[in-house]
Order: sequence, then structure tokens, then C-alpha cells
Amino acid sequence: MTADITISQHALERMRQRGFSLADVYLALDRGIELYAQNSLYYFLGRRHLADLGNLRESLEGLTLVFDPKSLTLLTCFRNRRFLKKIRHKK
Repeated sequence: MTADITISQHALERMRQRGFSLADVYLALDRGIELYAQNSLYYFLGRRHLADLGNLRESLEGLTLVFDPKSLTLLTCFRNRRFLKKIRHKK
């Protein structure tokens, strides 16, 4: 899927503001959990996915990417270590 994505202007701005690089996004796509909820596609990078990365683990744990599932456009990204638990228990 990594070759087919587009990144919205909003997502680029949020990446700059929050200190995420394009490499971080591709890492999340490669190693993260894929979830479909609330009409969006999410990729979440948890502690287990970053166990072998050492220093990057602290800065990337909880990285969440939000995609439009139809166009595969990255809408935004943020960091929330508890997001997976939150999204799974939402009604």
C-alpha cells in the first residue's frame, strides 16, 4: 500500500508541526496495526512494533495515521499512546 498513498496538505502541515518525517509515516505503514473504524482507516504504531528500534521507540510510540479508505489519502497524523484502547472501546 505504501506506493499508492497520497498525502493531504493538512497532513503535511501536521507532520511538520508534530515532528514526524515521511520515513516515520512509512514505518507506521510497514509495522503498524491497520484498523478500520468510524469510516476511516487507521495505522497505529505501538510499543511492540518498535521493540527493536531503541531510541526511536520513545518518539514514535503511539504514532497514528488517519486515512480516507476510498482514496488512500493521509488526512492527518498524531501521537497518542492510548489511542488503540480508545478506538476499540468506542460505540
